[in-house]
Amino acid sequence: MFETAAHLVEHRFPRVPVRQWVITLPKRLRYFLLRDSKLTGRVLQISLRVIERTLREYCPDAPHTAKYGGITYIHRFGSMLNAHLHFHSCLIDGVFAQTGNGLSFYKTVGITQKVIETAQETIRKRLLRLFVRRDLLSFDEAEAMQNWGNGGGFSLHARVQIAANDRKGLERLFRYCARPIVAGERLSWLEKDERLIYRLSKPQHNGQTELRLTPMEFLDRMVLLIPPPRCHRHRYHGVLAPNAPLRKAVSECAGLRVESEKTAVEEEETHSVDGEELLANTYSSLWAILLGKIFEINPLLCPSCGGEMKIIAFVTDTEPIRKILRHIGELDHAPSISPSRDPPVFYAEMDQTQYWDNTVKPITDYEFDQTVSW
Repeated sequence: MFETAAHLVEHRFPRVPVRQWVITLPKRLRYFLLRDSKLTGRVLQISLRVIERTLREYCPDAPHTAKYGGITYIHRFGSMLNAHLHFHSCLIDGVFAQTGNGLSFYKTVGITQKVIETAQETIRKRLLRLFVRRDLLSFDEAEAMQNWGNGGGFSLHARVQIAANDRKGLERLFRYCARPIVAGERLSWLEKDERLIYRLSKPQHNGQTELRLTPMEFLDRMVLLIPPPRCHRHRYHGVLAPNAPLRKAVSECAGLRVESEKTAVEEEETHSVDGEELLANTYSSLWAILLGKIFEINPLLCPSCGGEMKIIAFVTDTEPIRKILRHIGELDHAPSISPSRDPPVFYAEMDQTQYWDNTVKPITDYEFDQTVSW
């Protein structure tokens, strides 16, 4: 999550405004999307076409060849570990075009809540027509859903905006969009009742603040949230798409301004910031930087004296290594690998005494994960 967010900020998104568009569909249509990845892609494509047209319309100075760009995270889960497929699209709040002066960026102007509601209604009409063409809804059902109030379960939220120079805010947005299904810090085990307790991020309308699940109930919910095989959880669009002609030029501007007109003060600030960004880009993939981003500490500082830790020596002799391991309470030899197991058999056909006889295959003192490569 942290690595993906750092990569997008430092190597993909230039220093331009970004707006998050959250696309939500009614429950009746989500059930089809959960089991059909191609339909999910088609729904996202139709929705983004409407958003792209809106961005073009409110960039009056942009040429007709200008392109939008961004990334979409497909979320299949809700805050209560429920199946809730929706889209988080982090799109550049403007369009790019290749002009005689090089790469140019045109920022959107005048996108209000009324404009967003108009785009939402257009998405609603087009998606209902799509489901009718796919024979997933009848014409009468689509007409009835079109007349539902309060958007009919369709929602387009676009109030979250990140300023061009707010790189930390942009990274937080990407981390939020790339978050996993379960928040580990909110999950605990109640030994007495043998229940998993999952604290909700906010109270529900009925006052519920946590989920109490048996292990099997918890796994049952997890199975529904696993995406289909060979299905990407996030997708690039427009100028950031894999084969886009402007992808390289836009990505090379990551961390740099792309506006054509700057004042002298802005030029000086840009040069000072660019040096810091260049240094950050050089070390963005190092484990120490990632640990610092995750735990908000510097792992290269000594926790006792606060001084910078340095490599003293590489120990390669066997006997000193064994002594160090024994001193810190670890094994001084490689653990034994458990013997391979037979294929599972329906044990009703077997002799129950033999099947549960532990002397058939000796059990080691401790288990070892055989997937680890030594």
